[in-house]
Amino acid sequence: MNIFNNSKKGFTLIELLVVISIIGLLSSVILASLNTARSKARDAQRISDLKQIQLALELYRDENGVYPDAKPLASGYGKEIYSSQASWKTSNLYTALVGGGYIAELPVDPLNTGAATWEGGYTYTYSTYAGFGILLGSDYDLTIRLENSNSIACNNTSWPINTDTSDNWCNYSSNLVSDH
Repeated sequence: MNIFNNSKKGFTLIELLVVISIIGLLSSVILASLNTARSKARDAQRISDLKQIQLALELYRDENGVYPDAKPLASGYGKEIYSSQASWKTSNLYTALVGGGYIAELPVDPLNTGAATWEGGYTYTYSTYAGFGILLGSDYDLTIRLENSNSIACNNTSWPINTDTSDNWCNYSSNLVSDH
């Protein structure tokens, strides 16, 4: 009777390392795909939010004859407000659209990073203009920045969007007058 049975049971170190490396490779591929899907989902949300704000602005203009001013007390040609600013929820835009019942809530960018859209930030920017032949309340810009240049086309023919593909930002102007 042999007390010590030398039959080999279990896996060798090499076999375990191969399995672990395969699992690591597969998980990194899956995570990379998941991150791309997440950024494309945020881009889809941005386009949807832009359309909601645009619709609310057009409803406001139908009833009031003008678009709400971004910063009523500020002077100058272009006045801008960003969704990353604390004043976004207390702005004239918020009061006009949410307070007026044109939109339930003024959306913010899914990342909402702080800088202006054209300065690399992920924010929603609402701009109004006056001067150079433009009457206050007759024009506005809505600007967003996409994470993926190829995820969603901004040049949808049903509404006038301009896209700067070098920087992945989309700009909707009510009268196609924009200085960006």
